[in-house]
Amino acid sequence: EGKPVTLKFYNMMGEVVRSEVLQTGFNNSRIYKCDISGISSGFYIVKIVDRESVFHSSKMLVSH
Repeated sequence: EGKPVTLKFYNMMGEVVRSEVLQTGFNNSRIYKCDISGISSGFYIVKIVDRESVFHSSKMLVSH
């Protein structure tokens, strides 16, 4: 079983605006669904991290 990882959304000022632990771990699945209805429209940096490193980082545009 893969390690649990955390999905983190950062605003453009570097503040974490949402953080969600993915209990299944990164190795079990590469598709995740996350409710972002509480996040304002705009650009964000999304990172998938564990305690030791960043697995993936990407820019995302949220538009409601």
